[in-house]
Amino acid sequence: MALRSSRIKDLIGFWQQFKKNRAAVLGVIIICFMVLIAFFAPWIAPYDPFKMQIGREFRYQKPSSEHLLGTDRFGRDVFSRLIWGSRVSLFIGFISSSIAAVIGISLGAIAGYFGGT
Repeated sequence: MALRSSRIKDLIGFWQQFKKNRAAVLGVIIICFMVLIAFFAPWIAPYDPFKMQIGREFRYQKPSSEHLLGTDRFGRDVFSRLIWGSRVSLFIGFISSSIAAVIGISLGAIAGYFGGT
């Protein structure tokens, strides 16, 4: 029971210290916002990001209420593509971080076991 109480006190102390660092709090808010956007991309994106619209009038449209960031040379909505692209970017970031963590932990454990640096 004392161990559990000690962990709770440590977590409370960590949270108190973490709240004081505005940059860290802002970073967590931004990451959570991006994860939410990526997760809800099918419901947030107003257009299909892969659908090309045929015709010169759809190419390179300026930002408007219909297309918030305009369209590209194929008539695809840039805002929808940005939202869907966040999914790929976050996935690659999490995978590369996980691989780096596995390699680092493995090398650290081997070095610690054999007494290396």
